[in-house]
Amino acid sequence: MRNQINLLVKVSNMYYYENLTQSEIANALYISRSKVSRLIQEARENGIVEIIIHGPNERNTYLEEQLKKRFHLKDAHVLLGCNIETDQMLSGIGTLANEYVDSLLKPNTIIGISRGKTMKNVINTISPSKKIPITVVQLVGSTNSNDPSIEGPEIARQFANAYGGSYYYLFTPLFLEDKNAREVLMKTVAVAETLNLSEAANIILTGLGFLSADDLSLLWNGFLEQEEIFNLRSKGAIGHICGYYYDINGNIIDTKIHKSIIGLDIKKIIKKEYVIGVAGGASKIKSIYGALKGELINVLVTDEKSALNVITMDSYGSI
Repeated sequence: MRNQINLLVKVSNMYYYENLTQSEIANALYISRSKVSRLIQEARENGIVEIIIHGPNERNTYLEEQLKKRFHLKDAHVLLGCNIETDQMLSGIGTLANEYVDSLLKPNTIIGISRGKTMKNVINTISPSKKIPITVVQLVGSTNSNDPSIEGPEIARQFANAYGGSYYYLFTPLFLEDKNAREVLMKTVAVAETLNLSEAANIILTGLGFLSADDLSLLWNGFLEQEEIFNLRSKGAIGHICGYYYDINGNIIDTKIHKSIIGLDIKKIIKKEYVIGVAGGASKIKSIYGALKGELINVLVTDEKSALNVITMDSYGSI
């Protein structure tokens, strides 16, 4: 019996690790090729060889359950793999987000979608399982970014087109400080129609931004001044969702810039049935944690390393 097991192990190593063909193994061991084939099959049947397929969308279901219990989430999807490259990670969580949203969509679903690089990654990996009449609504206005592919109009358009649905833009800037001008703009037919649709959205899909001293994009391409960035830092801001900044406990920061945002109000955003936050990577850990603590999202799509750090942070108060 032991000799048979040793033979199974030897053949398996030669076939799976040394990449020898069945004919080469047969010649080396002075047995027939058909016997090599039978030995390889026997090794699999007896558990000597286990074949595990590591696909790009494999998930860590244990961490998903831990996140759901700790933060009272509707759901969590965690991309398996702690050492995957950043680009692969972003693509992976984008795919997971798409798969999750796809499972929720029904005819005439209204989905509100935000802007940013994470949403761009979601769009880049979109692969609908069906064509379905949905409506995609841009949640907040745009910045004057040099990359239109990260702005709401392009993201809403591509998402809707993938499903054969319709889309509605906000033809506005993200921030407008002039109160009177903002009120007039929000009452125009095109803007009011989009805002009304966003209020009726069943699903919110958004990235989670972060506040970093080294992140020049925090100037929102000219919309935020250095003084306001300093003010946000002094009040403990660590992240933002749809332009609304929050602290480590998920409390929305008291700042004048929130009064100038053109888009769906944060109080209405967080009350939606599904508020799906998509974020991953070291720079987003505090943003994720704050969003979870403040119950700003009720579904999280992230990577394994970020999930582990968030759980550690919740357990010990630091990363």
